[in-house]
Order: sequence, then structure tokens, then C-alpha cells
Amino acid sequence: MIALEKDGVLFIPPGLRAIHASFTPEPCLMEGGMLWDECAIPEILDELLWIARHQVGTVQPLAFQLSVLIDALE
Repeated sequence: MIALEKDGVLFIPPGLRAIHASFTPEPCLMEGGMLWDECAIPEILDELLWIARHQVGTVQPLAFQLSVLIDALE
């Protein structure tokens, strides 16, 4: 478990398959995003391929749009 304080940042490196969930004991504003580092392109593509093949493993709506992109990149 990782607990963040106010204004804390959790950075998950690109391509790292990490199961994560957020819980806040009180209302909170959170923001997420994806950082595609050019030094990690193989890991990122591998992760995107895994997401595209395991749709039930993610709640990200983008995952349903990745198959065409991954086919083009392969």
C-alpha cells in the first residue's frame, strides 16, 4: 500500500504492469495520465499489446481502441 499526502505524486514508469486502485477517505481531486518515454517504447508497446489482448483486465476505455494501433505498429 502506498499512501500519498496532499499534493503527493505517484509515478508508475511507462510499460510497468501495476495493479492499482485509488481510495480516498474524503472527497478528493485526482488526475492521471500516460507518459510515453522514447527510452521505454518496447516496454510500452508490450504493455499496450497486453491491454489489447486482455480487455477484461482493464477499465480503461482506450483499451478498446488499441487493437488497430497495435496492428499498425507491429
